Amino acid sequence: ATKSDVATLQVAYIAESLAVKVYSTIIANFSSFKGLQNKDYFQLALKNEEFHKAFLAKALGSKKPSGFTLHIPKAAVASTKALLGTGVALETAFVETYLGAVETLSSTDLKVVAAKVAANEATHYSFFDAAFGGHAVLPSLPGTITAKTAAATLIKDGFIS
Repeated sequence: ATKSDVATLQVAYIAESLAVKVYSTIIANFSSFKGLQNKDYFQLALKNEEFHKAFLAKALGSKKPSGFTLHIPKAAVASTKALLGTGVALETAFVETYLGAVETLSSTDLKVVAAKVAANEATHYSFFDAAFGGHAVLPSLPGTITAKTAAATLIKDGFIS
């Protein structure tokens, strides 16, 4: 893997760590989100995110990032509507970041893994978007963002420091 590949995988590891934290928080506080349904979805999605995180940790080995802190801004979970909107935003970013990684990763094997994770994250997007009142459909050709842009946005929005 190239230096750029490692940097992309490190951002993915941090994002998956955030996803694990978000889903764990939702499950732990499920009854406080009025009208939220399908707890089993959140439990299964958490398993997906935990798998992604463990997979990336193994792939990164000694290059696994450390020294970052994860946060869930109070506004992101202030209500069920806020939570669902946060979920739509995060899962959109995850899909776009993994698709962006397909454009930048150096090996076919890494590109295939990124595409598979993007497909999985798209199912999470669909759940959140439908629950938020949307149509649960991404654009026909979803956008892409770089791992660097994704990391900067998560920092700016208060999820990572």
